[in-house]
Amino acid sequence: MWFKFLFLRGKLVDAYRFLHKDTDMECGFSWSGNPVGKYRGKRMRIDYFVVSDKMKDRIVSCEMHGRGIELDGFYGSDHCPVSLELSVKDDADTKQG
Repeated sequence: MWFKFLFLRGKLVDAYRFLHKDTDMECGFSWSGNPVGKYRGKRMRIDYFVVSDKMKDRIVSCEMHGRGIELDGFYGSDHCPVSLELSVKDDADTKQG
């Protein structure tokens, strides 16, 4: 609840959800717990890229690079890499404001 409040109050945008909206939730987790034991398969999204509402239209891509319970693409960590690409303001944007 407090996380949503921070986003609303701060006029912030979750870059991944802005682009991917309600797509396959399997692709939206950045932490998959330990592959063995009681946390096996307990996935959460705890790694975010957050941008101001004014920057949301500059989001080109935001991707989670790990998949599944077997941690494909997690590269030795229990967190998968998350990348964000933003466009650079063009001259027209600079002149307008």
